Amino acid sequence: MSLYVNTGKAETDRMISSALKMMSPSVGSLAICTPDVQIPADASYVIVICEGDDFLTSAAHSANEEKLEGAYGVLQYPISLPELIRTVRQVTSAKRQSESDFVFDRERRVVSKNGKSVTLSEKEAELFALLLEEGEKPLSREALRCRLWQNTDGTNAPDVYVSYLRRKLTPILGEGFIINVRGEGYMIRKN
Repeated sequence: MSLYVNTGKAETDRMISSALKMMSPSVGSLAICTPDVQIPADASYVIVICEGDDFLTSAAHSANEEKLEGAYGVLQYPISLPELIRTVRQVTSAKRQSESDFVFDRERRVVSKNGKSVTLSEKEAELFALLLEEGEKPLSREALRCRLWQNTDGTNAPDVYVSYLRRKLTPILGEGFIINVRGEGYMIRKN
């Protein structure tokens, strides 16, 4: 991942850089900057951090939103680390979702495609978001236990919730959308 951070506030830049290096999302190029900073031409994803509501009604905001087709987000100061991470996940999953011809509204927990939709439980939505975030990298049962259930006691919760997710998503996204890579874990099927 290529990361460009310029918020004009050194402490904020360090916090963002540190958090994203630990998170290490598998994205092309992510730019996090203020509205007055020129967005790098190679940025695949952009998050603008602004002081007030004025930017949200500006022509620059509209142009960025249209140009980046969903791979774009806005945060307002003061920002919190959980809010930053949630926004990065939403923004970086936007292109993968649009390329797959389905829409995942994380806030409402709804998956839609071709006029059909299904609502996921909170845990199902967390699992689906995590699988989307990882892209073509399988997630082991142990990793899922740690990240979603905060334990490694051998519970079969990951298998149960993948089963729930498959049952709900198959009518919309087709058979085999979530696959099991033998010995490695679960992942979203490559198109």
